[in-house]
Amino acid sequence: MSRNRRVLSALLAFMVFGLVACRRTPGPRDPKIQVWKEVPYKKAKDPKLAQQWSLKKIQADKAWKLHQGSSQIVVALIGTGVDYNHPDLMRNIWLNPGEADRKKRENGKDDDGNGYVDDVIGWDFVDGDNTPYDRHGVDTHAAGIISAVKDNGIGVAGIAPRTSLMVLRYINDRGYGYLWDAIEAIRYAIRNGARIIYFNWSYGFAKREYAKYLGQAFREAEKKGILIITGAGNQSNNVDGKAIYPPSFHHENLIVVGASTKEDRLAGMSNFGRRNVDIVAPGVDVFSTLPGGKYGRFSGTATAAAHVVGAAALTLSYRASNMPVSKVKEFLLGQKRVDYIPELDAYILSGGRLNVYKALSQ
Repeated sequence: MSRNRRVLSALLAFMVFGLVACRRTPGPRDPKIQVWKEVPYKKAKDPKLAQQWSLKKIQADKAWKLHQGSSQIVVALIGTGVDYNHPDLMRNIWLNPGEADRKKRENGKDDDGNGYVDDVIGWDFVDGDNTPYDRHGVDTHAAGIISAVKDNGIGVAGIAPRTSLMVLRYINDRGYGYLWDAIEAIRYAIRNGARIIYFNWSYGFAKREYAKYLGQAFREAEKKGILIITGAGNQSNNVDGKAIYPPSFHHENLIVVGASTKEDRLAGMSNFGRRNVDIVAPGVDVFSTLPGGKYGRFSGTATAAAHVVGAAALTLSYRASNMPVSKVKEFLLGQKRVDYIPELDAYILSGGRLNVYKALSQ
């Protein structure tokens, strides 16, 4: 790392879920990547699907009759990492074509010349290695919402159950991360073929000097036609009144998501804003995958954002993988595509909640 970059990294050291200094400390040994091993597959119903109330709410069951996604659509999960060996996720973990060959995957070399050694499934910017394992939980949960394998006889199903998941970790097990690592993760996604970025930054920040650097990375993604989807934040604040980034960015490639309840109300923890929050999606007591091959529930706007990511991936692969970001947003946020809820109209730009079936069918 150059001296200038070290200085910048020090200046931008920033906690995602707090405002204290974040020290890099070695974590426990991560599990060995097993994603290329053959997973026993028996076509059968997912036994925990009935617990996924959120998928029924957004009519994913009807959308699946039209389309179930494609591995050609790569979603970069930027946040806490993922349990890449989870039996409900393994089949859909992205494999770097320049590193995943049997002779290259663990040879200690940067075979594809992208600056990262043996980055088979992504990169861990916290530990500086190729095993971005999730010891926090929130983004393994998000991964299941987006792309858990469907009809494999175990667990749950994702909204886009054939989509590929690139794993990029910059948040540690305590929920803290460096801004510079987040920026580097975005740039990795841009350079390595991601079409959609799920960006976990639920607390946000108000200082414009930080926003300037993150905004540059968002613009780089925008130039490449990459959609970024992020949660609105979990502070119950109006983000129109006080600038909080990234929700207060106005990039054309950005969708900001608030959280809704089973009753289609704005979740109590969710930030909102008639100008800066585009849509709501289920984000309370949502059931999905967890680290260690487990399942459980999470709440928050990151959880809500994962639903929109899954819907975006399904829309792209169904309609046209080279569709411009503006069209994807139109299919997800358009007046006829959301489920309009009058009570939300004062809080959310679209005035509605995600409906993936309408995104595909109308």
